[in-house]
Amino acid sequence: MELKGKDLALLNILQNDINLSRARVSGFQASLRLVEADPSSSQLKAKLSDRIQKEYANIRKLEQQVIECEGRVSAFDETIKMLEKGNSESDLRPDSQMDKVRKLIRDFGKPMALTDILKALGVEGNDSKRNSLRGSLSGYARDRRVFTKEEAPDTFGLLEFNQPNKTPAEKPPNP
Repeated sequence: MELKGKDLALLNILQNDINLSRARVSGFQASLRLVEADPSSSQLKAKLSDRIQKEYANIRKLEQQVIECEGRVSAFDETIKMLEKGNSESDLRPDSQMDKVRKLIRDFGKPMALTDILKALGVEGNDSKRNSLRGSLSGYARDRRVFTKEEAPDTFGLLEFNQPNKTPAEKPPNP
């Protein structure tokens, strides 16, 4: 977390440096326009042109550093999200339909048929809800996230039912 804060502070500094270099380019260009009318100022024109090129090179270097910082900050953010998911009970949104299904199956203590889940949710007879829930549960089970697909047709359980490190008091009874 401290590294992210340092990178955010560095991003701020880099953006300020880029703005300063852009302002310097603008100032050098304005000066160049003023001296271009004077035929005796060829050395000054060359120096100003050189300064402008150096400022552009500095801007490119700073912009590359900004990209690198933004990449690190993005990686830190993604890591934090992964840690939060890893530390939470599951990756389901609280009070979402899938969270309710998880709680329902957990309270039931063993895998449940889709028809029983729909009945408990109060949406039995709704083919659209049935197909949507079946698809969601199957997707989670296929990805080995939260739910399992059991051998019985349209029957779903929880991954936590299969965790060997749970004590017998925590483990739900077998079907």
